[in-house]
Amino acid sequence: MGGRNGTLELQIAVQSKLRLTPNAALIIASIIALSAFLISAWIAMHQPWLGISLADSEKGLKVVEVADNGPSTSILSPGDIILKLAGLEGSATELQSRDIIEDADNIPTLKERDIFLERQSSIYHILLQPVVSLILDDGRVMRVQPQNHRPLSSIPVSFWLLISYSFIALLVGAAIWSVKQQSSVAKYLLISGLGVVCLLNSANIFTSRELALEGAFYLWAIFFYHLGNDLFTLGMIGLVWNYPRPIARFPILSVLIVFMLFFILNENMEWMELPGNSVLIQVPAYWALGIILVAAQWVRSRGNPVDRAATKLLTMTLLVIIFIIAATDLVSVFTSEAPEISLTDSFSALFIFYITLTLAVYRYHLFDIDRDRKSTRLNSSHIPLSRMPSSA
Repeated sequence: MGGRNGTLELQIAVQSKLRLTPNAALIIASIIALSAFLISAWIAMHQPWLGISLADSEKGLKVVEVADNGPSTSILSPGDIILKLAGLEGSATELQSRDIIEDADNIPTLKERDIFLERQSSIYHILLQPVVSLILDDGRVMRVQPQNHRPLSSIPVSFWLLISYSFIALLVGAAIWSVKQQSSVAKYLLISGLGVVCLLNSANIFTSRELALEGAFYLWAIFFYHLGNDLFTLGMIGLVWNYPRPIARFPILSVLIVFMLFFILNENMEWMELPGNSVLIQVPAYWALGIILVAAQWVRSRGNPVDRAATKLLTMTLLVIIFIIAATDLVSVFTSEAPEISLTDSFSALFIFYITLTLAVYRYHLFDIDRDRKSTRLNSSHIPLSRMPSSA
């Protein structure tokens, strides 16, 4: 018995050393979220700035707001329609409503997306010039000196909302994982939280732009935006596949990774045109898979009130996320029109999901957090098995 106890003591000691304390896990998660925020904020602030807010119009772009003490103060007024943009060199570039589109995924084809990115580069390099000419619909030509950097106060409220959502997602995932580090479900929640941080901070880069980003840089932002979405999806599919009970012994996530890699490569190599720039394939496929898995868990939980309650929670939150995101991504691609709600509003579904998880852990003891918290404290006490009372 002494040898067996010694082996178990060694295993517990190794596991204790490998485990992060809850405080350490939360500190590391906070550093990751903060680092992502600082990167996206630095990028957002280091862009040429005219000091105006724009909206689409029948012709050109409409000025809806002029920042106080900005480059365009006393030069432009709300209601002005800008038809063209020109620098000191080169011809004028006509402005289109698509130039200020929030999400390039709403552009139906890769060819059209490439044109959009080329236009973004062209406009961006015009804005880098010391003086920019704005040609209005009434024939006036207004000259503005863009600032090389935009002030922190000019960053839109939506930017800060997405930052708060990303912090909440990662901290919730890290908090659950910190007390269930051996649980695959907790690992999937942590992966989903990391995906949200990548997703929302990348989205912040292009949604907070005033008018344009350099095209190649925009493309990198799209790449990390999609990478974050894929990580979140993997985490969610892993969650519903394994919780409350594993559905089957099948490498579902491996299959999903291969599926995702194909779309990532196709998007960057442009092997073939797919419906809706792949949005009409990937998004419905992921949500359909999620609904099928939740339905399977619902059937399997019959006769088990605890499992049925957990499945009901996942079903409701999943349906809310699907409804809100489908209202932006899919409808806009089908109709080729701007979505009815903003990208920031659609991401509020993620906020709802993680807040619901937090409340469920507190109110319904979801994932058996209380039991594992006690186990964590017991393991951290390093009590040798030889000193623990043995059963008769």
